[in-house]
Amino acid sequence: MHLFWENMLPNLVLLWTGAFKSLDEGAGSYELDKNVWKAIGAATAKSGSTIPSAYGPWLPNIESERHLYTADMWSFWALFLGPSLLQQKFSDIKYYNHFVALVELLTICLQFELTQDDMMKVQLGFADWVAKYEDRYYYQLDPERLCTCVLTIHGLLHIFDGIVALGPSWVYWAFAMERFCGRLQRNIRNRQFPCANLATFVVADARLKQLGLKYNITQMLSLKPPTDCPVREQVSVEGCTYGVFILNMAHTQFSLDSTCVLLPPHLPKGSVSELQLLRRIFLCLATRFNVTLSIAKRHVKADRIELFGKVRRLDGGDTMCASEMVSTSDDHRDATYIWYQILKDRNARHCNVPKVFELISHFAQLVNIIVVHLPPIINFCLDKPFTLVLAEVQTCKTDAFCNTPLGISCYQDLAPPEVIDVTCVQCLVGRLKLSDGARPIWAVIDRSGGLARAAWASKDAT
Repeated sequence: MHLFWENMLPNLVLLWTGAFKSLDEGAGSYELDKNVWKAIGAATAKSGSTIPSAYGPWLPNIESERHLYTADMWSFWALFLGPSLLQQKFSDIKYYNHFVALVELLTICLQFELTQDDMMKVQLGFADWVAKYEDRYYYQLDPERLCTCVLTIHGLLHIFDGIVALGPSWVYWAFAMERFCGRLQRNIRNRQFPCANLATFVVADARLKQLGLKYNITQMLSLKPPTDCPVREQVSVEGCTYGVFILNMAHTQFSLDSTCVLLPPHLPKGSVSELQLLRRIFLCLATRFNVTLSIAKRHVKADRIELFGKVRRLDGGDTMCASEMVSTSDDHRDATYIWYQILKDRNARHCNVPKVFELISHFAQLVNIIVVHLPPIINFCLDKPFTLVLAEVQTCKTDAFCNTPLGISCYQDLAPPEVIDVTCVQCLVGRLKLSDGARPIWAVIDRSGGLARAAWASKDAT
């Protein structure tokens, strides 16, 4: 934490803004124009409204309020905002490429698993990065610029050795210790003997954790309401299982196969009257149950459809909002853009050809969360009532933007709305506005990483 976020990155920003120990550029050209840096600061401050709160705090203006930045703010700015905001801002592109190379190395260091290839990239990558920093970019082999070679630059060369000796950085990173110390500080009750008070709390906390693990009572000791409830109904269709749960709360919540739950606001059955939305629902049902559109229209009526405003992934997942159901305010943080995965038939345009499915990922805006209550329908192969939960989305058209740094997805327009199964929806994403105008360009901020990526195994591969 101190090496990257609280030392090296702030020093780079000082160099870019011409405020590093009264040094000029020397033989380089790495300083940013003041107006450019001011625009970057303004874009950083505005980005909070389009980045959900699950991603972290609202970042202050990095140009005028840099003193407010903490380590997690620096890390978020460097990993997610910096590569997009700094693109085409340096007069010499080598400085931007140098920064992007650093972000790539930091991203590898933050992975939960590291392969041998990753380790080689870390070892050789940091060595090359430091050599460029010292030889040509900032130090420039000029003794009068020796102050640019601070100790933290040399520390980068030892990151590889630390990972070899101790494992991936998430195992021992200082963030965990910082948070633990913050938790201890909140539990100081005895000002006269604080050390004894802290020692007692640490021992008691450790004992409770061991009791919870030994007797499987962690949920009970947390004093929080249980996340599961008795199943009222469960139906399986084509390998997809849905469970409908009723919670003893002021509002009804639906939980799907113990992975997600629907939350208010809520529109009851019969509230859906928009013909285009109904048509998209019929198309989705026709595809899902392999029937014609006319059959789907005949069996599904508007009085069997209701809408919800939010869906939450359980076990620490995100709460995603439907744009048509959730109101906005001045301090609102947009939580309507999501990442979803869907199986697509490669041969969909060809008749009488075997279906070949591939897993496709998309970014989209979540428009509506739809609950369809189906009666027993012979054409749908349903012999008892079944509840289907769908999501109306507008997919971001990212195909037009290919050569983006670090593979960051960008888009300018949204595709027409379509309806998919809500279990395809995975997590929240943020957005960063890159241009103004009637059709601005947006960069998608996705922090999900490899752990959130599903692996599709076809029948031929099993």
